[in-house]
Amino acid sequence: MCVHGHPWRCGSAGELGPGSVRVARYNTHIDVKTFPSRPRSAVTRLGAVAWPTEMVATASAPTQSSRPDGRIGAQLRPLAAEPGALARADGSARFGHGATEVMVAVYGPCEAKRTREQIDGLVLDVIVRPTAGLPGPIERESEQLIAQALAHLVLTAHHPRMAICVVVQVLADDGALLAVAMHGACLALVHAGVPLRGMLAGCTAAVLVDGAVLLDPCADEERNAQAVVTSLFCVRMRAGGSLERQLILSHARGCVTAHAQHAACDGAAREAAACVTAFYRQAMERQTMALVRK
Repeated sequence: MCVHGHPWRCGSAGELGPGSVRVARYNTHIDVKTFPSRPRSAVTRLGAVAWPTEMVATASAPTQSSRPDGRIGAQLRPLAAEPGALARADGSARFGHGATEVMVAVYGPCEAKRTREQIDGLVLDVIVRPTAGLPGPIERESEQLIAQALAHLVLTAHHPRMAICVVVQVLADDGALLAVAMHGACLALVHAGVPLRGMLAGCTAAVLVDGAVLLDPCADEERNAQAVVTSLFCVRMRAGGSLERQLILSHARGCVTAHAQHAACDGAAREAAACVTAFYRQAMERQTMALVRK
């Protein structure tokens, strides 16, 4: 039994399977077949969001409905979120951009193993599980990127000698998976009550061969793109009510030939971060009001 009194987290490392031994006290297996069925009212949804086309004018984004799903170039896919989707976790969230969807569970903070504890902060572990099979190099890279981003987001000094484990289970991958996993991890940490410096938000953008930039690309658009850029920001509210957006991660796959293209991707993600942050608030307010009604 752990320090919070949850017996399901106990177990040896051998019981957790490959890729799950980083925090041996947690049973980090998420069985996608046992997810509780939720009513549609429990899931917060937001339709496709379009941004002003001048925001990505330097990248000549298409303004007509030329994409497979009917969106214009500067348009996010519909967002969906369900905080508290898992019962046996300190915090959890189900998050999706269109057909891309992840389930994230947060375990902790709890006492870290003596061999890994840090006297000035907590130990943050991230595990990414694919939809099927064992984790590979792509999942390992995603774990490192998510851990680096969350290390800047979490107030680690508030929990010395403690550990937090974040488990990301990919349910469906139709493009922009890294951004969706980051958003799900942030919402799960908020649901777990972990103190944060701000909200982690941003978006993925695909740079086509002709120089056009497509916001929040699907899998087909990523395969046809010259480069895929994911930018994440720490979003905080200033005293005057305006948003402060600090870039904490910019990951590019492929070749971005012009500086203007990379700047357009970061600028589009910066504006999308405001939408995602507002969506976080809407999802948490809806989940909180449901608890109050009970």
